[in-house]
Amino acid sequence: MKYFELLNQLLEQTKKASLEVEAMKILFIESNFLNKEDYYLNKNFEMKKGEIKKTLRLSKYYLKKRLPIQYILGYTNFLNNKIFVSKGVLIPRFETEEVVLKALEIIKKDFFNNPRIVDIGTGSGAISIALKKELEASLIEALDISHKALKLTRKNALFNKVDIKVYKSNLLKNVKGKIDVIISNPPYISKDEFVEEIVLKNEPKKALFAKENGLYYYEKILKEAVFKVNKKFAIIFEIAYNKKDLMLALGKKYFPNSIIEFYKDINQNDRIMVIKEINFHV
Repeated sequence: MKYFELLNQLLEQTKKASLEVEAMKILFIESNFLNKEDYYLNKNFEMKKGEIKKTLRLSKYYLKKRLPIQYILGYTNFLNNKIFVSKGVLIPRFETEEVVLKALEIIKKDFFNNPRIVDIGTGSGAISIALKKELEASLIEALDISHKALKLTRKNALFNKVDIKVYKSNLLKNVKGKIDVIISNPPYISKDEFVEEIVLKNEPKKALFAKENGLYYYEKILKEAVFKVNKKFAIIFEIAYNKKDLMLALGKKYFPNSIIEFYKDINQNDRIMVIKEINFHV
């Protein structure tokens, strides 16, 4: 059997199972090739028996057990960085890549020195690692309350050859001194909102859901941040697509005199919130 023939069979099974065709393509290519280009160059070659057996075994985890492909592979790609993932830690999303890109834009434009950046609820460490790759001289601290997340973050930092400070903290509780930039993708789904079955079944609920209509962690972070940020600062959040007005009110409650901005993602949803004070001169 040729590579493309087996892939086509698996894509048909994926459609029948009402799962994502693109996810199956990624699983197939990542399991057998270096990249998409490598697949297209070799798709007409015959597969070895061992390759077929391995590919069918992995595909069953997705088709039958409905595991996310990132957990099956054991990693995902985040802004061209290989990030290891495992059950119990949230899988980094494309939307979060957009948050990081916006953060880099703001930091490079508004912070001329090397700012101290704190990533709250770091999970796999994807945000901190991506920031450190671009801001090598900045001090970046990756915080989480989960021992498993912190262990995974350290593994990912080592693999990606970046030096970030990783430690346990319930939000900002264990952070000493003043902070220039806070970035966070906290749990923000309210319990009455729809979540895909494959996500609900596999990913940690503590990293998905939040009380108070999904605002619980944002409010706690902002309440603590008032006393933790420098006079010149930026707070950057990933937010739910339908919570802009609620988040604006929350921002004004704790930072009434600061600039509050929202940015749209690739789907034209308001998914990035920035609270900042950049006009203060030392």
